[in-house]
Amino acid sequence: MKSCAIRQTTRTLAGLAVVAMAILLLAAGIDQCNGRRERQATEEDLRRLTDQPLERIANEVWRMYGADAQHTFRVDTIGPASGAVRWVYEADSRITTTPVYLADSSVVFATKKGSIYSLDKRGSLRWRHSTGSCVSDSLTVGQGNAIYAACRDGSVYAIGPDGNALWIFSLRDFVGDNEVVGFLYPPVLGDDGILYAHADHDGTLLAITAEGTVLWAYEAGGVGSGMFAPVMDPEGRIYIGGGQKRMGWVAVIGGGGQLQRVLEISDVFLNSASILQDGSILVYSFVDGLMRVDESGTTEWMYGYDGVNFAAAAVRADGVAYVSFDDGTLHAVGTDGELEWQMRYESCVAGTPAVDGDDTAYACSQRSLYAIDRGGGIRWQVETEDDVIESASIAPDGTVCFGTSEGLLYAIANPDDA
Repeated sequence: MKSCAIRQTTRTLAGLAVVAMAILLLAAGIDQCNGRRERQATEEDLRRLTDQPLERIANEVWRMYGADAQHTFRVDTIGPASGAVRWVYEADSRITTTPVYLADSSVVFATKKGSIYSLDKRGSLRWRHSTGSCVSDSLTVGQGNAIYAACRDGSVYAIGPDGNALWIFSLRDFVGDNEVVGFLYPPVLGDDGILYAHADHDGTLLAITAEGTVLWAYEAGGVGSGMFAPVMDPEGRIYIGGGQKRMGWVAVIGGGGQLQRVLEISDVFLNSASILQDGSILVYSFVDGLMRVDESGTTEWMYGYDGVNFAAAAVRADGVAYVSFDDGTLHAVGTDGELEWQMRYESCVAGTPAVDGDDTAYACSQRSLYAIDRGGGIRWQVETEDDVIESASIAPDGTVCFGTSEGLLYAIANPDDA
């Protein structure tokens, strides 16, 4: 195992009850959708939410970035056999997140203007909440169906299932006014309801409770900025990635905030990671391509290609990875690192494909959504009016949702259900 000199600092703050800007709705904003004034969240609201255990429904609910804590971009639900537009909802601006869901197939997403929308499975508005800041790639659904939004201003917003604010965490207030503050990547959620948020500027990893308290913080010590959303293995260890001076690393952090090991993986920055069932790591580097790395940091194989990939890989249940490139191709890479098949779209691919329980990949390409079977054949295609810029995701009832540059959220289902 290789190692690099990363200075680790762990701050145990739970005993001090340092609430990370747990502002119980400092500004009682006006809900722009129904004109009602948001009420303040009470201690009873927080207790009721945090006492509810997280629903464990196999891999059927896409609750966070990458669908699950291992970032496989896969659920067990079967998507539509043929595609038809079920409904379209128009939001206030460009949709900037991959949709996430509750168990009843209600969908939640965010826009460039910082608005968070909750729609029922028929596409009707339940509530809208304004954060005032663009959300980073994905929302997270936690205990009691609370919604967590990590934003570009370095804040995390917690919103109750009724659309009212519970608390706000400010990275600026945590690190101090003299420190540079970047944005936070989409948090990964543990089974215990703890959020793990990773800062892009200095690589700090924060463990935040469902009440908005910082439990501990791990600091990378200036060795380099964070490069991708944190990912968690089945044992509860958190993997964060970063880079500095042509060296890409992955740090493995224990559930208590202690550094367990550091893996030097690449000569360049890494932009994604997924954890496979056997504990190995699937990472992508801008130069080396897709790599499978074992728990000790040894590279098992590399899959190189002339194109560039800016998104994570999706992983089928059998370990085959779907990875897209900027030249408009989608590649299926086997567990041995060899190409199984390749297909070309009409234009470049947006984001990471979503994979259902039948190994069908739902991939967005400029103004289309494609359903691609496990052999690389196109099952169906749905065209849109404007550009698709984020990944699609799959609801518990099998509906596939995605957003566009003009603020339209599409729901795709079987024609009989549309």
